[in-house]
Amino acid sequence: SLFLEPSSPVVFRPGQFISCLVPARDRVLTRPYSIASTQADPHLEILLNLVPGGPGSHHLFAQSPGDELRCTGPWGPVVVRGTRQLTLACAGCGRAFSACPAWTSVATHVVLSSAL
Repeated sequence: SLFLEPSSPVVFRPGQFISCLVPARDRVLTRPYSIASTQADPHLEILLNLVPGGPGSHHLFAQSPGDELRCTGPWGPVVVRGTRQLTLACAGCGRAFSACPAWTSVATHVVLSSAL
């Protein structure tokens, strides 16, 4: 996880993600990361894996406290709407669903797997 301290509040719904803008040689890349925090948390937690040769994850893993990170969002239409029963199947960084209390409070079943 990477814990961010946004300069202004980020209003999001469970299931949404933010996009981080990361430098890569002669251009800027946009990389999506799942939000694992709740609206009540004092920080914004994103989940990430260190991908071999991945410019996004290598840039984020190299960050130090106080470094600035440009992000956009939140994005994504996969959000909790209403009060319905959910079964969540999570793998990889998709496990943000299981880490976010707002999702697990409405989920009737959560299935975690290293490979689905």
